[in-house]
This record gives sequence, C-alpha cells and structure tokens, in this order.
Amino acid sequence: MREKRAPIFVHSLFRSGSTFLFDRFRQLEYDYWCYQEPLHEIAVVAKDNPEQLFVDMGAEKVELLRHPPLSRPYFEELFKAWPIWKDSISSPIIYDAYFSSSDGEIGVRYWEALSTAAPEEKRPLFQECRTACRIGAIKSQMGGYHIYLWRNPWDQWWSYKADSYFDTVNQIIVNSKDAPESLKGLVSSMNLPRYKGGELFEAFEFYRKRPLTSEQSYLAFYFLWLMAMREGQLYADNVISIDRLSDSKEFKFEVRRRLEEAGLKSPDFSSCHIPQGYYAEKEREWFSNLEAQVHQALLNDRWTSNELQKILTIRHESQPISWAVSVSDRSPADMAEQVSRARTVARGQENLRSHLAAKINDTEERLTSAESRALEAEARLNKADKAITQLMAKAAESEMAIKVIVNSRSWRITAPLRALNRGLSEAKVHAREFNRAPSWAKVPAMPKVRSLLRHVMLYVQRRPRLKRFTLKMINRFPRLKNRLINIGKENSTFKASSYQRVPYELDSLTPRGRHIYQNLVVAISKNRKRD
Repeated sequence: MREKRAPIFVHSLFRSGSTFLFDRFRQLEYDYWCYQEPLHEIAVVAKDNPEQLFVDMGAEKVELLRHPPLSRPYFEELFKAWPIWKDSISSPIIYDAYFSSSDGEIGVRYWEALSTAAPEEKRPLFQECRTACRIGAIKSQMGGYHIYLWRNPWDQWWSYKADSYFDTVNQIIVNSKDAPESLKGLVSSMNLPRYKGGELFEAFEFYRKRPLTSEQSYLAFYFLWLMAMREGQLYADNVISIDRLSDSKEFKFEVRRRLEEAGLKSPDFSSCHIPQGYYAEKEREWFSNLEAQVHQALLNDRWTSNELQKILTIRHESQPISWAVSVSDRSPADMAEQVSRARTVARGQENLRSHLAAKINDTEERLTSAESRALEAEARLNKADKAITQLMAKAAESEMAIKVIVNSRSWRITAPLRALNRGLSEAKVHAREFNRAPSWAKVPAMPKVRSLLRHVMLYVQRRPRLKRFTLKMINRFPRLKNRLINIGKENSTFKASSYQRVPYELDSLTPRGRHIYQNLVVAISKNRKRD
C-alpha cells in the first residue's frame, strides 16, 4: 500500500469525543475519506441491505448521544463503498478479536476493502471505538498512522449512562474469548453473567436483559480503560487527551504540529469542548476504591508498578482544569451544563423505568391471562375426569349385568333358540343365493341348509327339557313338524320314532338312557317268552 494511501486510524473507547474528531477530519473532504465506526455490528446487518445503515441514526439519536451536529449521515461513506466490503465483514472480528494479537483475524481484510473503495486522491481514515486493545496488531499488518484518543475515566463512565448500549457492549468485550487472564479473574470475582452461545445479536439480548450494578459497570469499564491506555501509549503515533484538547490552546497547537510533522493536513480543533463534571469527596472516594481493585488485579497479572504508575501520572497531568476550581468559582454556564447533563440522565432513567414498568405490566397481564386459561383447562380436565369415571362405572355395571345375564338359567335355556335363529338367518341368506343362482349351482346349496337343520335337531334331541319345549312348540305347526321329521329321517341320529311320546317316568332320561331302557324291556320280554 503506497504511503499516500496508508490508512489513518483514530482509536478510542466510546464517549471520548471521537465523533468530534471524526467530523473535524471529515471537513477536510479534499484530503480524507472518513469512515465513522465501520467495525460495527450494524455493518453485519447491512451487508446485504445497505439501507440499514441509515436506520435509527437521525437527529433524535444525535441529541441523545450529545454528538456534534453532522453535515452528513454517520455511515454515508460506508454506504457509498458498498458492496465492495460486504463479503469481508463478520461478527467475530468486531468483538471476539478485541484483544487478538497480530497472528489472528482482526479485520484487516475488511479495512483493506474499504481503503480500496476510497477515492484515489483521498486518504482513508477509520474512526473506531472497538479497536483500542489491538492497535499494535493492526499497525503491524497495515502500517499507517494511528491516533489514540482518550478521556478522563470518571466523566467518560458517566457519559456511558446516556444509553444502556455502552454497558451492554462492555459486557460482550470483557467476556470475549481472548480476554486476558486478569480480566477473566475480575469478571469471575464479580459473578458477572456470561453468554455461552456464539451468536452476536443473541449476546446483545442476553446482556441487555442482565444490566450491571454501578460498581460492576465501573470495574469493567475502568479495566478496559487502563488496557486501552497502555495499548495507546505503546503503539499509537499520536496520543490525544480530549480534556486537554478542550482546555488548552497550547495542546491544540501541539496536536496540530504532530499531525503536520507526520505529513497530514491538520483539522481545526478550536471548537473542541468536552463536558467535564465536578465530583464531591464522597464520589471521588467511591471511584478510588473501585480503581484500587483493578490496579491490584493488573499487578497480579504481570503488569509492573512502573507501567501502571506511568499511566496514572499521564491521567493526573491531563485531568480537567475545572477540577481544580472550587464550586463557587465555576461559571454559571458550566454549572448549568452539569445540571442539564444530570437531568438528561435522569430523564433517560425515568424513560427506562417507564419502559420496564410497561413490560412488567404486560408480562403480568399475560401471566394472569395464562393462569385464567390454565384454571379453565384444569376445570375442563376435572369435568372430563368425572365424566370418564361415571362412564367407567356405567361400563362396569353393564359388564356385571351382562355377566349375570350370560350366567343365568334362562340364557342357557334359550341358547338353542338363538342358535336356531342364527341358523335360520343363514338359511335365508343361502335361500336368496339359491334363488339367484343358476340351475346347475342349485343342487349343492340345499345340502348345506339340511345339514344345518340336522345339527340343530341333534342339539335339541340331546336335551330332554329343551326337546319337550321344542316339540310342544312344533306341534302347533304340523307342516313344519312333518318337514323336520322328513329331514330327521335322513339322519340316523334323529328318527321319527324319537318324537313318539314316552312314559312320564322315562321323560327325564337321555336318548342313550332310553335306548338302554328299551333294550332291557326287549330282553325281559324274550326271557318271559322262553319261560
């Protein structure tokens, strides 16, 4: 990559005045092609539909974030460079690679694609808020000129409260896969929630629903603040304090001089003004106690006292001038601005509470409705159980009644009649088939009917009581009786003589018994004749 086209990077954490610096460079439109936070999850969403870059980026968003007014949309250059970058952006390079070394995939292919898309006569500039802990890795692979922009941590952390997005992102960063061991230990000691999936937008939703306490929020932020400061001191070509850029004309001149010495056209920083708070002793103590915990965690993880002290010294030397001014000596305009910022945060918290209350009420209503439906379902289930119990009882009663009937004497007595009824029904069927059948098929049909009748007659003959009852009934129908006698004659088991009346005392004997009896009578008669 030619030096003229070597990229410029402005690295920072969120809420450090980076939008102001981006806008200053963008005003030099003949010299720079400026990308505002291209390494952003919105680029992943918009890679197949670049119109998404303009969603939720209007005047209301600018006012909420207290950004300087911009002449063009945030992502206009990224939109114009589409689609050259669409296949080189991915979720992992945004946050998973936050602490990556130069050996890993850190987004170089994406920035190179964007550099290619910049007009030939302009130098690409990337203003990034998600690269502060990989400055050295980017520089080793891409070269270029690197600026690190920073702000005093107390004001910067309070500025995070403008939107819950910033704390959510910090949770994603501190849980990234390449986080240093000291950070992992701090996260573990704070019992912070950890998303174990791999989908970036699910991670956003997971952490958004699990906001941090103030102490947890500042501990995580201050750790990242120190890590980024060290990275900037080690690898950036120009380290800029936005507080000093606001307070000191000399520092404005110094920054411009550094840029020009590097062969860059310097923007005008005269309008730089970053809001600066005033902190009472109790607030200072709160911050200091939490910072001491982070200092110890870093010293336990191979940080030296000298490198930590160097950062703290730079911080002290660059602290806002207003902190040295008593409250009574501060300008009314400055105090009014602090009150306005506090009111803005309060309104934001009130809106958040209102939103949460609405969601809670909606959830409670849905729970109430669900409970009502559950009670109705339970009532229907109980009613169904009761009906099933009643049906089972009725079924048991019916089964018992059937058993009583089947086991009754009358059922056993009428069994032949039922058999005869079934036989007659089958005979009717055979008769209909016989009438419809051709003449050559009618001969075999009648033997089936006769055979059935002979079986019925044999069954009746073997049961004396049933036989008496049947004969009594058949005697009423002489023609039927004669036909049955004729059929019975064809079978030796049923002779006409069987229908002759027998003495009453022999009536209860079976046919076999009467046959034996008749043989005895014949034998006795022969003996008498012999005598």
